[in-house]
Amino acid sequence: ALLSFMMVVFNYKVVMAFRHCHNIQMTQVCLNAIPVALMFAILIVWTYSTLGSSIEMLEEQKDQKKLAMYQKLRIVAGIGALGAGLCGALQILDPTVADNKLWGYHFLPSDGAFQILYAVLLSTFMVICLPSQDAQSYDYAVAQVEGEAIGAPNSVWDDEDCEEAKNLPANKSEDDLMPVE
Repeated sequence: ALLSFMMVVFNYKVVMAFRHCHNIQMTQVCLNAIPVALMFAILIVWTYSTLGSSIEMLEEQKDQKKLAMYQKLRIVAGIGALGAGLCGALQILDPTVADNKLWGYHFLPSDGAFQILYAVLLSTFMVICLPSQDAQSYDYAVAQVEGEAIGAPNSVWDDEDCEEAKNLPANKSEDDLMPVE
C-alpha cells in the first residue's frame, strides 16, 4: 500500500513540476491528483481505525493516562488530515501560476505549506508523547541479562578498573602520554 502511495505521489509531483514549464490543463492536474487523494484518504481511515481500536482497548484496561494521550493524538491526526487536504488544494489551485508578480512566493503553495504543516504536527506529536514520570512504561531501563551476554560486558567500558586510568598522572592528559614498554 505504501509503495503504491509513493508511486502515485511521484506521478503527481512530476505532473505538478511539468505544470509550470509546459501547458498542462487543470483537468489533467486534477486527474493526477485524484489517486493521491484516494490513497491519502485510505491511509487516514486506516490510521483513525487503528487509533480507535487502541483507544477502545485502553478504555477496557482503564489506563487513563495513555487513553488521554491517544485521544490527543487522534485529534491532532484529524487536524493534520484537514490541513493536508487544504495544502493539497492550495497546491492544485496555486495562485502564483496565474500572476508572474507572485512567482517569488511560489515556494509556499508548492512545498512550503506541507513542510510547515509537517513541522507543526511533528512538534505537537513530540510534545504530546513527551516522556514524564506519569508515563513509566516509556522510560529507558537497563536490560537484565541472564546467562552469557552477547557483546562486550559493561565492565569493559568502566574506566575505574582500567590500569591506564589508575596510573595516569593528575596533571597529564592522555594525549601527552608516551607508550611504555
